[in-house]
Amino acid sequence: MKSFICSPQFAAITTLDEYRRAMGSVLGIIMILAFIIGVVLIMGGALKRDDNPAGAKNAMIAGSIIAGSTAIMGVMFAVFGNSGAVVDSAFN
Repeated sequence: MKSFICSPQFAAITTLDEYRRAMGSVLGIIMILAFIIGVVLIMGGALKRDDNPAGAKNAMIAGSIIAGSTAIMGVMFAVFGNSGAVVDSAFN
């Protein structure tokens, strides 16, 4: 485990742009997982709307928020004037 953490791959991040690029890759993976989980929650809420309408509505709302969380936070940062803190998700 020590050799994995101390590998040159992790020591190569020396500038802020390299750090932002690495964080963009991590955020891209998180965004994909959150989108999949959100879609599953929406589908689950749609499937159980006959049994428990209130729970189905809550599941669909939660799924929508989870699936669009990265876009929502990007807009919120831009609205409050902190758009420089937004890291674009990308796969390099």
